Amino acid sequence: AYLDHGPLVAEHAPQLLGVLAEALRSCAHVVAIHVLVVQPATNASGDALVHAGFAPTDLGISLPATIQIDLAASEDELLRRMNRTTRQNVRRGMRSGLVIREGGEDDLAIFHKLLEATAVRQHFTPNCLQYFIDLSHEIGRSGECQMFLAEDGSQPIAGLVLVTFGDRAVCKRAAWSG
Repeated sequence: AYLDHGPLVAEHAPQLLGVLAEALRSCAHVVAIHVLVVQPATNASGDALVHAGFAPTDLGISLPATIQIDLAASEDELLRRMNRTTRQNVRRGMRSGLVIREGGEDDLAIFHKLLEATAVRQHFTPNCLQYFIDLSHEIGRSGECQMFLAEDGSQPIAGLVLVTFGDRAVCKRAAWSG
């Protein structure tokens, strides 16, 4: 089994990390999971996992492309920090009239079609539409799951699902029409 970027707890309750780590270990034992790979998002989570009996490993499953961006910076500063090609692509999109909007439940099927197109090109099996519906119902109402769509005219061309917790936002899935 695999837990990506977890466990996470609210900053005001760090003592819950140990409880969660122990619950993960216990649950894995009860349901006969022989290998549970957990890639924590924070050092504190990693420490709690080791204390609960997990062993550190060099095995990397999560993409190592995680970055932290200070969103308090100005738009100019954010652009300045990007590499030249990314900066050019962002500016081209802004000039072209590309519109980025927050999606809602009614847009989940649109996002899923974009994801299916991405899956064909990149040779992976996408999550089913019901997965995103459930995700939206479970954590979307609290604002911890958001979807954004990029549209050229009225044609959706890309989408992104973000899951947030505290001061972190994780790209859960990204999709592009091609």
